[in-house]
Amino acid sequence: MNTLMLVGISSSIVFGGCAVEPEEDGELSSAQQNSITSGPAITQGGHSSARLLAPSLAGPGVEINGSPDLGSFLIASYEATTGSSGATAGATVTPAPGAAFVYTLLGSGTGYSGRQLRLQRMPGSSDLTAAAATGNVTCGTVVSGAPTKLGLVFHAASGTFDVLIGGAASGCTSLPTKLQPPVIGFSLMDASNEGWGGRVDFTDLTIF
Repeated sequence: MNTLMLVGISSSIVFGGCAVEPEEDGELSSAQQNSITSGPAITQGGHSSARLLAPSLAGPGVEINGSPDLGSFLIASYEATTGSSGATAGATVTPAPGAAFVYTLLGSGTGYSGRQLRLQRMPGSSDLTAAAATGNVTCGTVVSGAPTKLGLVFHAASGTFDVLIGGAASGCTSLPTKLQPPVIGFSLMDASNEGWGGRVDFTDLTIF
């Protein structure tokens, strides 16, 4: 399997937090507070690009247009303040046919696995997979051409996480992770590997 290239972050655009507490199923209620403090900070190379989408009541949005060329990439990173007990992150994802993406929850540990918890859809596939401490696990399906609501719930005390698809439990439930709290944000990526890319809309971006 190809290794996904991760690079540093440069410029940033600031969004205000949105007034909306996590419920047990990872859904937002009207009383919750989105913990995004800034972003997106964009780093890109080659022919990949991004544009900001109009924010919803739930949170901001961004469209990534990834190039399939080897070396083309884009990372949109958002900072957040979530505390030490864990985090619940959410996004509505609408990928074009064949498009690939990576969603990464960012922690405060050492080494790759202590700092990143990754979800991804590979090029030409509709499978959403998660990088657990024991290896990659298929969570379920993210179809092309339609919005799919995703939730990623990190339980710091137990060192586990759950992935929700369409508000329901997926094949990724109570999986082990080495991610270390506090969670400091998340990133959205078009990887630099050849064949990755395509257009993906990320809307209703939230973390709390």
